[in-house]
Amino acid sequence: MLNLLSVIPKAYQTISQSHNTDFRVTTLNYAGQATNLSYDDDGLVIGISAYTISRNAQNGLPEALSDGNLQQSRTYNGYGEATAIN
Repeated sequence: MLNLLSVIPKAYQTISQSHNTDFRVTTLNYAGQATNLSYDDDGLVIGISAYTISRNAQNGLPEALSDGNLQQSRTYNGYGEATAIN
C-alpha cells in the first residue's frame, strides 16, 4: 500500500490514506481504524466499509445505500435533484 499522507492532529491520532494505481483512495486509517473504499469501472464509489452504494447505470447517481441492516433509496427528477429519500 502506498501511504501518501500522514497527519498528526491535536488529538494525537494518525490519519493516513492509501491509493490504488489510479490514485483513488482505497483505505482511510484514523486512530487504528481502517475504512475501505471500492469503486466501479467508471471510478465512482460503490462501497465504503460495510456499506454498498447502488448506482443508476445510465447516469451514475446513487439509488440505494445498504449495509445489511440499514437500507436507503433515492429517486431523482430529470435535473438530477433528489425528489425522495426512503
